[in-house]
Amino acid sequence: MKVLVAILTTIVMFVLVAFSPILSPGTTLVGGIVSHVVPTLAAPALLFLYRRFADRRPWSGLGTALTWWSVPQFVLGAAVGLATLLLGNALAVWVGAATWTSLNTGREPLYALFLFPVLIAFRAGYPEELMFRGHLFDVLSDRYRQMTVLVITSVSFGALHIVSQSPAEGIVERLLYVLMAMGMGFLCGALRMRTGTVWAAAGMHSSFYYVVYFPTQEINFGVQLVFQTIMLSLAAAAVLLFPWRRVSSAASPSLRLLS
Repeated sequence: MKVLVAILTTIVMFVLVAFSPILSPGTTLVGGIVSHVVPTLAAPALLFLYRRFADRRPWSGLGTALTWWSVPQFVLGAAVGLATLLLGNALAVWVGAATWTSLNTGREPLYALFLFPVLIAFRAGYPEELMFRGHLFDVLSDRYRQMTVLVITSVSFGALHIVSQSPAEGIVERLLYVLMAMGMGFLCGALRMRTGTVWAAAGMHSSFYYVVYFPTQEINFGVQLVFQTIMLSLAAAAVLLFPWRRVSSAASPSLRLLS
C-alpha cells in the first residue's frame, strides 16, 4: 500500500507541475521564460509540503545537493542522452525509417536557440526528475533494492507517457512510445544510482528535447522508437555495468565526484 501511495502521490504532483505553466502562458519573451521556470518552482514547493507535513522525510534524500560537480554531472547526462538518441535515430535513418532534415528556426530570434537548452531544463528535465528519480526513488529505496526501485520508477514514468504529446499514431506506436519512455527512465535511473544525485538524470532527460537540433523526419515512427528504446536500454546497462564508484556522501561537497 505504501508503494502505491508513493507512486500515486508522485503522479498527482507530476500532473500539477505539468499544468502549472498554464498559469503563465508564454505569449511574450518574459511570459515564455516564466512559463518554463514555473515548473521548477512548483515541483520543489509541492515536494517540500508533502515531505515536511505528510511523509516527514528529509530533503537530502532527493539528491539535489548543489556542489561544484552538479553542472558537470548535468552536462555529462545530457551528452550521454544526446549521443544515445542520435545513435538510435541514425540507425532508423540507415534502415529507411527516418530521414535527416535541416533545423527550421522559423521566425524564432537567434537568442531563442541559445536560451532553449536552459529553459527546457527548468521546464522538464529538473522538475520531472525531481519527482521520479528524486522523491519516488528515495521513498522506494527504504523498502526495496535499488534495481527494484529502478524498475518501478522507470515503468511508472513510462506509463504516464501513454497520454503524452508525440508523433505516435495508433495503439501500437503509442505503446512503443511508452516503452521508449521506460527506456529513458531506465537510463535516468541508472545515472541517479551511479551519481547519487538527480543532476545527471536531469541532463539526460533534457537531452530528449535537445535532439531537436538534429531533426529527423519519421517515415516509420514505430521503427524509430524501437531503435531509440534499444539504444536507451543498452546505454542504461552500460552505465550500470561500468566499473565506476560513487564517493561516500559523507565526503566534502567539493569532493563528491565519480572516480
